[in-house]
Amino acid sequence: MHARIAAISARQPDRVLAAVAVLAAACGVAVGLWEERLNLGGSGRTAPLVIRVEAARPLAAASNQVALDVMRARLRATSGVVAVHTRPAAEGGRSTALVVSFSDDPGRGEAAVATIQAQLDPGPLRIEFSGGATELRDAREEALGDLRLLLLAAPLAALMMIGALGARAALAVLFAVAAAILSAAAICIALSLAFDLSVLCLLGAAAATPVAVLQCGLAQRGASWLGQVTAALAAATVFASLAVLGVGYLAAIALGGALASLLAAPFALAAMTAARSLWETKTGEGTWAEALLGLVRTAAWSRAVAITLAMLATAALLVMALPVTGLDPTAFAAPAAPEIPAGRLAAGAGGAAASVLLIGWLAGRRLVGSVAAVLTVPLAALAGAGLCVLVFEEEILDGLLGIDPTPIGVGSLAAGTVAVAASSAAGAVAALAARREGGLIVEQRYAGWAAATEAGALGSAVGAFAGAALLFSSLGFVQVLGLLALAGFLLDLLLVRGLLTAALLALGRRG
Repeated sequence: MHARIAAISARQPDRVLAAVAVLAAACGVAVGLWEERLNLGGSGRTAPLVIRVEAARPLAAASNQVALDVMRARLRATSGVVAVHTRPAAEGGRSTALVVSFSDDPGRGEAAVATIQAQLDPGPLRIEFSGGATELRDAREEALGDLRLLLLAAPLAALMMIGALGARAALAVLFAVAAAILSAAAICIALSLAFDLSVLCLLGAAAATPVAVLQCGLAQRGASWLGQVTAALAAATVFASLAVLGVGYLAAIALGGALASLLAAPFALAAMTAARSLWETKTGEGTWAEALLGLVRTAAWSRAVAITLAMLATAALLVMALPVTGLDPTAFAAPAAPEIPAGRLAAGAGGAAASVLLIGWLAGRRLVGSVAAVLTVPLAALAGAGLCVLVFEEEILDGLLGIDPTPIGVGSLAAGTVAVAASSAAGAVAALAARREGGLIVEQRYAGWAAATEAGALGSAVGAFAGAALLFSSLGFVQVLGLLALAGFLLDLLLVRGLLTAALLALGRRG
């Protein structure tokens, strides 16, 4: 299949590029027209709605009790509502919260949320909506605003790709990435005809953008089918680990990310092969690969130096990840977050690690290299998550970054962590495959590994730009995603794929 795609793209490059561009546009139109078919929460039900209630006088006052009773009665009478629970009063008896649960029918649940937010009369009380249901609804309403933020980052990302690949190759990258992401989104919408699927599957597809850019970089450098296919499988496996948690909207993110990761390889190969044939774009290493090889040669002067660099980079990442241990895995501090047992979290992480280890061994046929790849994959993602805990939970650096503290929900934390880890896994596996293809010549082995690492670095840089743009979102959980992406991809680019990889390369070279 790999050879056939490459052959067709080389024979008819203009038609292939046009077809990729048209397919991307058609899928984009389909997503825009039928996105409303996707429900908000996924898994066949709407997340609970939390109504925070505050009063100027204690809630035990007669007028406040009447207002509370009237609100509860109207909520229970709303079609689609199945239960209303009142939390104990707090703050001197002046505040409480009503937790509204909805029908298993997602359509009725979403209609009930809209009705409550538009028509509920609090009387003399003050109310504020929060919880999973309202957050997802706000996410849909604010999607266009966040899209504009991403569009602001697009020119910078385009300039970066032009500098790394050239203007014509960068255009081919744009076509390939758009085709992979939008095709995955269109498939999710088609699946919604038969299954209840959350709109957050589109977020999962978009989160695979760094993986798609990585695949384009591999194709630009003439990587074999083994490197591209195993990289796609590694990324899809990491995204799929979210489905183990058993939460509908996380499973939707997993589906979108896995589909986009798998589709990225063929589209990247077709677009980049056609661009080389049509415009005679160059292949080979760039400045990042040359800098990486320079680090390898520097570290190779002494095994002690290489070991010290590897230990310093690993220790720094682990220290930054340490605050994650303070989170409660069953709640993640979000008001209406689903309870996820620690055993499921361990099963998801363990399954992803075992799968990446197997795929890495198939790619490189080196057990030591595969184990090293698995150990480095989660480091940047966990360090980024630790930074999010410091900023949003511990309120450290929040003023410097201009971010309002907010509880970290399981959805934003899991989605951001997996997005960074998937890109890191794809890059590590592609590097293993490139090293194997170098054969017995030492310089060719490490030059191939460095070139594959440079392709992954380009994807990490694009992800960091997108994360920086999302920091300006008005939604708290989108800001969590943005900070995690920005920190995680930058750390992956500089410490993991840079310093730590160079140290491991030097150790392998001396061994």
